[in-house]
Amino acid sequence: TYWHKVVALNSLYAKRHGYSFLLMAPRRTGKDAKGVYYSWCKVDTLIALVDRALRAGGIGSNSRGAAAVAASSSSSSCTWLVFLDSDAYIREQILSVPQLLATLGAVPTSRAEIVVGRERDVHVPASGGSGAVAFRTAFALNTGVLFLRASNWTRDLLRGWSSLQDTVCRGKLFRRQAEQKCFERLLSDQRRMLPAGAEERILHVPMQAFNSPWGRYARHIWGGEGASLRKTVFDDELRVQGIWTAAEQQALVDVAREGGGFAPREASEVG
Repeated sequence: TYWHKVVALNSLYAKRHGYSFLLMAPRRTGKDAKGVYYSWCKVDTLIALVDRALRAGGIGSNSRGAAAVAASSSSSSCTWLVFLDSDAYIREQILSVPQLLATLGAVPTSRAEIVVGRERDVHVPASGGSGAVAFRTAFALNTGVLFLRASNWTRDLLRGWSSLQDTVCRGKLFRRQAEQKCFERLLSDQRRMLPAGAEERILHVPMQAFNSPWGRYARHIWGGEGASLRKTVFDDELRVQGIWTAAEQQALVDVAREGGGFAPREASEVG
């Protein structure tokens, strides 16, 4: 299956850069989720990961782990967390997380606490560059790939985001991509839940940078336009990275699985 190949690719990236790599999986889906869409588990897991990084002074760069959440480390402390959906993988494997962020612009990135991709019509060339979220515009954000600084500010934002699942985003309001649609609500009519300085600290960039099937740094082969790439793109990328056999691929997945996953108490009731 494609997610097996995604784990192998992201495991390889984490191994090359000495990053922690953790696998996230929802504990409850379908009827067992009791009306809470399973993807909310990523928000609460990210809260717990930021919490852990702040308490421990960082997620060690030599930690073993696997999967949908990668931790970018500097020395022994965690500076950035990277969240990747199960259909998203790092394409530019040689670039470190700080190097990738530097390509987005030194000034905006230095202020950013969260970096998110903004969807655009793929048939219309992206204009301009990256910049802070303009709160008066309509949103088309995609949270399938997220960069989050391990900071108190980020934790406060994530907590505000998570709290909406029990209020304005409760139940059947957003049955698909529930947490993503609710993030857009957070940045529009729920701005009172945002910590101070959000206009500068939430950085959005064109999806072609890292959050689309055609992403430069990371590819997110989502279920919409471009989904047909799932048939070939993962195999092609494995070969580009020198992984030619099923045994080599399985070895990377085994390394990921040996590290286990991350299932904090905070996430167990919603994912």
